[in-house]
Amino acid sequence: MSKSLFVGCFIGVASAFTALLPAQALTFNFSFSNTTGNTAGTVSGTISDLVDNTADQTASQVIITSYPPGLGTLDSNVSNATGWAGVYNNSFTVTSGNITEASFKAQTGSTLSYFLCLGTACGSDNELSFIDNTDYYNSSVHNTANNDGLSGVTFSPASVGVPEPNSILGLIAGTGFLLFLAKKYRDQLAVKI
Repeated sequence: MSKSLFVGCFIGVASAFTALLPAQALTFNFSFSNTTGNTAGTVSGTISDLVDNTADQTASQVIITSYPPGLGTLDSNVSNATGWAGVYNNSFTVTSGNITEASFKAQTGSTLSYFLCLGTACGSDNELSFIDNTDYYNSSVHNTANNDGLSGVTFSPASVGVPEPNSILGLIAGTGFLLFLAKKYRDQLAVKI
């Protein structure tokens, strides 16, 4: 076996194992602060299961982790906005580990209603609103908002991805295969000498 054939096999096997490895799901933190709403403070949360270098993907979860007390009380059943009655936009683009486009809009469907907008889903508004419709004639809206569009939301990676077990198994299998090829090549050289 020639040296160039061995190098070609090595590159081919390494490429095949790399292509077979699943993409890692990324989680991001988000936050935006009030500049135009009637409730001062900051809303923050997490966006889960996005893939790097992928456009127009759907987040599996957009969870609100903190918000100003003037916006009522979100219980654990309501904090995941992707589970709300109306999810009108859920599109994120991740490029080189950063969210570069975001359009998320969701609303609960009850007399005590919550409304969340991120990025470009509501024009240029980033907003978490609490709407109390229990009294039809005196409904009230409390919101933390800014109208700065995508630049009004801070997105940051939540953590460095940990390889999935399948990725590690693929790496071990690929290394084992390459060691087998190297031994076979060495044995063939020994026979020629």
